[in-house]
Amino acid sequence: MWRGIPFLLIPVYTRLMTIEDFGKFGLFLSFIAFTNIYIGMRPEVYFFKEVASDNKKHPTILANCYGLLFVTTVPVFIVLLFFNHIVDVFRISPLVSSSLITFFSFFAGWKLIVESSLQEERKPYLFLILQMICASLILFFSIGLIMIDSSWHYRAFGEILGIAIALLIFSFFYSRARLKPAYYDLWDIFSYLWPLTFHVVSLALVNVADRFVIALFSDTNALGRYSAAYMLGVSVNLIFEAILKAWNPYFYTLIAKNEIVRVVKTTFYVLGLVSVLCLGFIFLLVYASSVILPESYGDLRSIIMLVSLSYLFEGSRKFFAGYLHARSKSKLLGIIGIGTAVLNLSLNFILIPVYGIFGAAVATLISFLSMALITMIFSLIAINELKIERYCGPHCQDH
Repeated sequence: MWRGIPFLLIPVYTRLMTIEDFGKFGLFLSFIAFTNIYIGMRPEVYFFKEVASDNKKHPTILANCYGLLFVTTVPVFIVLLFFNHIVDVFRISPLVSSSLITFFSFFAGWKLIVESSLQEERKPYLFLILQMICASLILFFSIGLIMIDSSWHYRAFGEILGIAIALLIFSFFYSRARLKPAYYDLWDIFSYLWPLTFHVVSLALVNVADRFVIALFSDTNALGRYSAAYMLGVSVNLIFEAILKAWNPYFYTLIAKNEIVRVVKTTFYVLGLVSVLCLGFIFLLVYASSVILPESYGDLRSIIMLVSLSYLFEGSRKFFAGYLHARSKSKLLGIIGIGTAVLNLSLNFILIPVYGIFGAAVATLISFLSMALITMIFSLIAINELKIERYCGPHCQDH
């Protein structure tokens, strides 16, 4: 729900902030896409997989996820500070911009760990409470601070305050997790997650490289217009994220029980329903975009359509990527991601100088479609391997 706040408030943000500041905030979120990977290292896949195999590990794995969050925060902050001293992209103090990015990613990582624990424990009511607290406080602080000063960093600070206070409130009143740290396991978690970062970094590049290239070849006005259209288009991903929150624990539980046929049938059934829902949402979104955005942003319907379809393909890809995780083929996902990132960067540098923000949207669509098709092909191979193991054991493929 809290991720839906920026989408719901686009009509407000685009009217309270200048197009240039909206563009700078989009650039801020582009940095967040990378720092979120390394601050905490997004441990949810490891968490679900290990707890599904042995539920007694839950307190230890949870404690180690928090440990990894703290350990990874300082190095990322130092790298950011060094980078912002060399390249002054935000035109404010490097210490301020680096701190905002680091704190945002730290609290986002903390929230991800809490959400993963609640999902695994099958506590949807607590999950909903956390989302409601986060959404309410982000709304209160972000709008409140923007009304004081419409600069992008006031909005960023407001969202950080909202997430931080929500987590503190939730942890004080509702969190009863008993942690059992085993810090010698931190290296095992790190070793598992590190190969995945190449895949996730590649995804981040595909998601945000266009913003950097637009900033390089155009001005903040174009960046602001594209950021607004992109934020509307990426809202399709919110539907997939909501479904995947419930799907991932269910998926890994069935995989652990070796119920391959059942999980494959359910995958196609759920994906079909979600895709139909998303197509209807895209149609309404494009139709309503002229009302959502101020006239100063111009006609962005074609951009919104292309970005929305891109995230329809990306959401579909995530359903199939789980089969590669189940077969411990994380490196393959990384290779696919790296190849897609190279394709996306190449297309952005070719299309944006000629076609502007429309070229950026086309590059995004081609990249996500290519990655989804390749992932599905390898996932079908992994599904066949899982079926073979189910009927004749894990070593039968060696013969």
